[in-house]
Parts: sequence; C-alpha cells; structure tokens
Amino acid sequence: MEQRIDELLGTNTTADPLRYMIYSAHDDQLSNIMEWLHPTNVAQNYVLYAAQTVFELRYDSECVSSAQAGENCFSVHVIWNGVDLAFKECTALVEGGCTYAEFLTHMHNIWYDGVDSDDLN
Repeated sequence: MEQRIDELLGTNTTADPLRYMIYSAHDDQLSNIMEWLHPTNVAQNYVLYAAQTVFELRYDSECVSSAQAGENCFSVHVIWNGVDLAFKECTALVEGGCTYAEFLTHMHNIWYDGVDSDDLN
C-alpha cells in the first residue's frame, strides 16, 4: 500500500499501474486471516462458501491535491463478506474503516514478533 500512496502523492512514479489484485484462496486461509486480524465487530465460527476478504485503500482526492497531502489523506477498509471490519485501534471517524496511520498501528500490534521474525518483512 505504501508504494501506491507514494504514487498518488507524486513522490514515487512507477511503470506498474496495479491498483487491485484478484486472488483465489482456500477457506482455511480466509479463516486464518480473520483470526489474525482480530476484528471487534465480527465473530467468525466458520467460513461460508464463497467467502471473501477485501482490503481497500481509499483516498480523499481533494486532500491528495492539497498542500497538506500526506498519509492523512488515506484510509484502509477491510471488508469480510460485505461487512466493514472494525479494529480497536481504529477510532477516527472514517466511514467503516481506519485511517492509514491507525491501520499501520493495528498491523504493527498484531504482527508476529517471535523467533526469526526479521525474516517476515
């Protein structure tokens, strides 16, 4: 996401216009994602057929083109089967999502930091 934010802010230009990715996964992978993310508003006991998890990077176009352009112009929305997930770190008033800074804080807080964790980056 950081590369895409840099592109939108004009601090990095790349020939890769990738804006989304479609990926097929098994139900146990989706179950692991939900377990790892620790959402506060969804209890997942099993994975439904054709379940999906979507990570969306959104931005305010007016903010991006303003003098105050920065990471504050972006938000991240994680959607599980049509439901915006909530996380304890996400307290700003962003419709159904987190500010980018809050999302990074959440990811930092849940990231594995055990043996050989330096190899995960």
